[in-house]
Amino acid sequence: MESIEQLKNAQDALKRQGELQDILMRVASQYINMPVEKVDSSIQKTLGELGTFAQADRAYIFDYDWVLNVCNNTYEWCAEGILPQIEELQQIPIEAIPQWANTHKQGEVMYVPNVLALDENDALRGILEPQDIKSLIAIPMLDGNDCIGFIGFDAVKKHYNYTDKEKSLLILYAQMLVNIRMRSQLVHNLIIEKERAEAASKAKTEFLANMSHEIRTPLNAVIGFTELLQNTPLNNIQLKYVNNANAAGKSLLGIVNDILDLSKIEAEKLELDLVETNIIYLMEETIDIIRFHAEQKGIRLQLHLAPNLPMFAVVDPIRLRQIVLNLLSNAIKFTEKGEVKLSVWFEPIDATQNKYFFSVTDTGIGISESQLSKLFQAFTQADSSTTRKFGGTGLGLIISGLLAAKMGGKISVQSEVGKGSTFGFDIAVNSFPESKVVGSAQPTVPQFDEFEHQDLFSKNYAILIAEDFEMNMVLIKALLSKTLPNAQLYEARTGSDVISFLDNNTVDLILMDVHMPVMDGLEATKFIRKKEVEEGKKRNLILALTAGALVEEKEKCLEAGMDDFLSKPVDPKLLKQLLSLYLK
Repeated sequence: MESIEQLKNAQDALKRQGELQDILMRVASQYINMPVEKVDSSIQKTLGELGTFAQADRAYIFDYDWVLNVCNNTYEWCAEGILPQIEELQQIPIEAIPQWANTHKQGEVMYVPNVLALDENDALRGILEPQDIKSLIAIPMLDGNDCIGFIGFDAVKKHYNYTDKEKSLLILYAQMLVNIRMRSQLVHNLIIEKERAEAASKAKTEFLANMSHEIRTPLNAVIGFTELLQNTPLNNIQLKYVNNANAAGKSLLGIVNDILDLSKIEAEKLELDLVETNIIYLMEETIDIIRFHAEQKGIRLQLHLAPNLPMFAVVDPIRLRQIVLNLLSNAIKFTEKGEVKLSVWFEPIDATQNKYFFSVTDTGIGISESQLSKLFQAFTQADSSTTRKFGGTGLGLIISGLLAAKMGGKISVQSEVGKGSTFGFDIAVNSFPESKVVGSAQPTVPQFDEFEHQDLFSKNYAILIAEDFEMNMVLIKALLSKTLPNAQLYEARTGSDVISFLDNNTVDLILMDVHMPVMDGLEATKFIRKKEVEEGKKRNLILALTAGALVEEKEKCLEAGMDDFLSKPVDPKLLKQLLSLYLK
């Protein structure tokens, strides 16, 4: 009879062990790819399942804080009729449960099959008996050798004895809890770090936009006024001084633009503007830009285009020219005599794509093997002596390399000290015959016929200039007076001034600075556009006028309702072209 009872108990124990294994297997499969946002609800649900299985009246999870020496109840499940205690079990001093905490700290299970069997003077009995707890088990949660908390089960209505196998399976679940909670914490930390990185990137972008505006605003005046001076009667010495000041201003502007470009590329904010481009025209134009400097040094400048080079391709002409121009400028800078040659050739990829190859070869000072590794590091040059002799920030090549990578290519270098260097890169692009090109093949703003627009520029236009920087106001008025001598020019210092002016006046054009006090140009434009719609008024022509050079700045201007964008320093030719485009 006794053996039958033992067999039945063994079968029941085996059955319960199987049920517990099934629960843990299901939980393990759920935890593997569980989204972080579902972890808390899943732990709460599993706690209930295990509590029910263990015939417990309360199941809970506590976290240890060994720095503050407290423990906190973080999850709790209660059977029907059992009052929750999670609210009361917060910031429990560890010194109040030393035996409990030391047991867990050593990685051991706290198991009390019968609370009343403990010594009457036992501190643990003094804590458990008033809560009507008859038996309990509390399994430590271990992260390596560190105990970070525990999972426990209280029996209030009746005693419950855990088998060694059940203890082992509950220990396994405690480890699963550690893993899922650590993964959840890791993902949470990654989200926080991602948000911090995005906030830092945004702050950096805003800082660059503001610094761009602050630096380029006075530069606009320096370059603009010196260009105006160049066209006034000057003696040779005065003209030399003005030319030097203008060249210095443009050099400083180039450095500012380089820093902005590098920052935009590193922040992955730079986007290519792909358009149908006449590659041959683009290379000829690039050579012409650098030709004067080469001739001043007595260096022969050559352009070699492969026969049957496809004339038209879809590229970003400004960025492609920037790379080639930088390589040509460096070649001329480091060449004392001889020649610099730009070569362009191609290889067909398929019916619609070609790979274009660009190389710049010079007969300059060359680069040693040890110096080559420094070429594409920001703010460095191959040899510190070159900085003293030739100048420069060392940004040009790294920007060119990053731009080439953005286009799917890579800059390569071959060089020999004293004999010269060859820098080359290739890009794969869509290309097509001339007959398929729509519109202008030139990569820049099309030139216009000066004679054709004489009537346009002689009209009495009313133009409102919104600009808070006095020197820029004087400069813009001077540029406009030169292009539109009969125009009536009005001034505004803030966006609010613009709105007030338009309440009583009409104009043909508003040149709107973006950064102004009281109300900036973006706010003013949004207000004007809203009012035009509400009152059914004629739409005002608004051109943004800003020292900001970031793409985001242009996008903000267009989103606010501006018609086009003029970047400072204002290019007189571009100003004239935009006036001819919009005023006609």
